[in-house]
Amino acid sequence: MAQSSRNQSKIKNFTQNQLIYNSKQKNNYANNSSYKGKTLKYEENHLEEANPNLEKFFVNTNSKQRHFFTLPVITSTISDKETSIIQEMVSTWNDIFAYSLKPIKEYANQKNSTKLIKILAKFFEGSLERWKDYALKVNSSKFLMGEKETKNSFKAVFAWLIKEETVEAILAGEYGVGDRIIDEDNLVQNIETQEQEIIEKVNKKFTEAVSANIDKNREEKEFWKLLESKNDDNYGVKQRMREWGIYTASSLLYGGPQYKFLKNTLFEMFLTKKLYNTEKFEIQKKGRDSLTSF
Repeated sequence: MAQSSRNQSKIKNFTQNQLIYNSKQKNNYANNSSYKGKTLKYEENHLEEANPNLEKFFVNTNSKQRHFFTLPVITSTISDKETSIIQEMVSTWNDIFAYSLKPIKEYANQKNSTKLIKILAKFFEGSLERWKDYALKVNSSKFLMGEKETKNSFKAVFAWLIKEETVEAILAGEYGVGDRIIDEDNLVQNIETQEQEIIEKVNKKFTEAVSANIDKNREEKEFWKLLESKNDDNYGVKQRMREWGIYTASSLLYGGPQYKFLKNTLFEMFLTKKLYNTEKFEIQKKGRDSLTSF
C-alpha cells in the first residue's frame, strides 16, 4: 500500500513537471505556466547552445524547475524561378483589374508567396493563362467585386481569393461568377461612371471651398446688383443669361423652380470667376482629362 502511494506520488510529480506540446491547441499549459496568450519567452543562455535550426523555449511548470522543448524553425525558400513566376502572377492579375473602378489588387509578400506557387500548381497546372482566367472569373462576379447589396457590404480581398476552398468554389462557378460584364469589356461605361464621380467630387469640393471663403450675404448683394445693371459684367454672367433666353433679373427672382436652378448656377459661375478667375466647367474638365491615361 505504501509502495503504491509512493508510485502515485511519483506519477503526479512527473506529470506536473512535463510540458505537453500540442500544435492543434492554442494553450494546454498548466495555469501557473509562464506561457501567456500567444507569447513564448526565450531562455537566452540556452539558445546560445542550441542547434541553429531549432528554437528552444521554456515554460515554468512550477516555481523550482524550468523545462525545455524544441520546435523546428520553418523556413520557406522561394527560388529565383518561383520569384519570377510570382511576379508574373501579380502582373497578370493587376492587368485584369486595371480597368476596374474599384480593383481587387494582388500583392505578393513573404506570407503568401508559397501559397501562390502552391495554388498555381494545384489548381492551374502551373499555367499563367489559367491563372488569368481565374482573375477574369473573379472580375465577372458582382458579389466578389462588391457590387451586390449584402448585409455587410461584402467585397472580396486578395488574401481570401487565394484560399484553396475559395479557389475551388470560384472555379466551380459559385459566388455569381458570370453575372457581371468584365471591366476590360466595359471600359467606356467605366470611364463615364468615373467622370460622373469626378464631377460630383469637384462640385462638392467647390461648394465647401466657396462656403469657407465668402460672406454669402455680401456676395449675393453684389451678384443682384450686377444683374440689375445695364452694363455687361466681367464674369460673363449676363452673356450666359442671354444665351438661356433670360433678359431681366426679375425673371430669375420671381420665376418658377426652373429659374431657381438657373439663378443658383449663375451665382456659382459668378463666384468661381471672381474667386478663382476660371469657370466651373474648366475645373470639371481638368478632372475628366485625368482619365486620359485610363
